[in-house]
Amino acid sequence: MERAKRCGEGLALGLFLVGVLLITMVRGELRDVMGSALAGQYDYSGQCLVCQRTTAWAFWMVHAGLKAISNLFFLDPGFGPLAVASPWGYAPATENRDAAIWLFSIFGARLLMALPLYLLVRRLFASPFARLACVVLLLCILGGWPAAVVNAVFTFGKLFADWPPAYYNFSQPMLAFDWAAVGFIPLLVLVLDSRERVAFHQVALLAAFGQSMMDHLGFITGVTAALLTLVRGQGMKRAALHVAVAGLCSVAVLAVIGLKGGLTMERIGMEQAVAAAGPMEKIRAYFGFWWEVQAKYNFQWLNLTIANFISLAAPALAGGVLLGLLVPARGEPAEARGRLAAVLGCCTAAIVMTLLIGMFKSGYGSDMGRQVIPFLMMASLWLAVGLRDRRAGR
Repeated sequence: MERAKRCGEGLALGLFLVGVLLITMVRGELRDVMGSALAGQYDYSGQCLVCQRTTAWAFWMVHAGLKAISNLFFLDPGFGPLAVASPWGYAPATENRDAAIWLFSIFGARLLMALPLYLLVRRLFASPFARLACVVLLLCILGGWPAAVVNAVFTFGKLFADWPPAYYNFSQPMLAFDWAAVGFIPLLVLVLDSRERVAFHQVALLAAFGQSMMDHLGFITGVTAALLTLVRGQGMKRAALHVAVAGLCSVAVLAVIGLKGGLTMERIGMEQAVAAAGPMEKIRAYFGFWWEVQAKYNFQWLNLTIANFISLAAPALAGGVLLGLLVPARGEPAEARGRLAAVLGCCTAAIVMTLLIGMFKSGYGSDMGRQVIPFLMMASLWLAVGLRDRRAGR
């Protein structure tokens, strides 16, 4: 039995690693990236540091590790001391090494950022079967679901309305900072679940770290901590302080990035906000810029926005319900189970708030497929855990 359990755990972990690595390539424009890497022209830092969405640290961490390992191989006599003259020629392998390291670093960094998601799976489910089933669900969400599932969603929708078959939403490329959100939000849940009272220094560090990678992760940190504080009955004042701490740290990170010449995606809107007179005028100026650029189309095509969201959410939420009904309950006290479900629920609610704010700032018509992935992950896990715990409590 113990051997079977270890095999099941190994299978779940192996499936997650291989699956996520494949998804990072399939939804990461592998062909274009491969061409640039082989030509030695791929500028990862340049692409990541031009805005407030910085994930270059993960790339360079993986790059340094792979380069250190490759130094164990023979690449060129010039790579070591005591080289002697040889009458025979040799073919240096440095170009192959450089191309391989660049390619694996690009996608390995995204796999590294996604690892907290598997740690959350282990925290949520004890049995190997449950973990394996959860990994399959998450891979489907991240990978865009099998074609038969997507076709069924659109076919069912057309029974009731002129449903838009927006297949592009299920295969949109996921950018590096999308993978940062995929990993950071599970990390946030794990940290907030680790103690009964959320510490202010935890909120500060998490908000700053999240804000550096994606522009809404600092907000999600503060709101999740505040909602969790309210749910645990620890007072409105403490909840408000969590929001304030997260907000201050997020603004500080934005200021540092702005001083370094970043924020190119936000600069025009911020410049218009700075030029405006009062606080309300600044807010209107900032969102007014994004409204004209892309947000107004979310409302002009509201029926399309809603239909696309339903198409993306339906299979994920149904999968979460199915998982919650099938997996065995974890052998934990009811209090511990409820505490984790509360963290998942608060985090899901915070993500919903960002999606609502995004209606006035983001372009859901073109990018919804990648923008709702954090919500799909957390909502499906929340449903699964909530239903499982409800069954366990009966």
